Amino acid sequence: MEGYQAVTPLSGNTAALAAMALKLRTATAGLACALLLQGCVWVRLSDEAAQVRQASAEDVRQCQAVGTVNAHTLNRVVFQRSRAKVQEELIVLASNEAAGLGGNRLVPKGPPDGAEQAFRVYHCP
Repeated sequence: MEGYQAVTPLSGNTAALAAMALKLRTATAGLACALLLQGCVWVRLSDEAAQVRQASAEDVRQCQAVGTVNAHTLNRVVFQRSRAKVQEELIVLASNEAAGLGGNRLVPKGPPDGAEQAFRVYHCP
């Protein structure tokens, strides 16, 4: 038949190249997923927590202390998450809890300790 070429089974070298190409595609897809997940924040800010603001101890002098919250998240999900993303998630978690306590201001008790951070919660007029 003209215009058609016979298809033959893959030879040894071609089969090895095809297997390597499949491994490379799989590794590339895994790396792409890991890079995409690294930028993700896993916790959503509730509507009530959107009113909670970060403040300093000086900012809350005239406010009523409501309580303390301890935020915990993961700093490693297959790979090490960036400090900025972990910090952002800690603040979102603390804001959600602060809103549940009736607070509208968060004051960090100190810097984050890995994937944990404690906050004082206040209600300000």
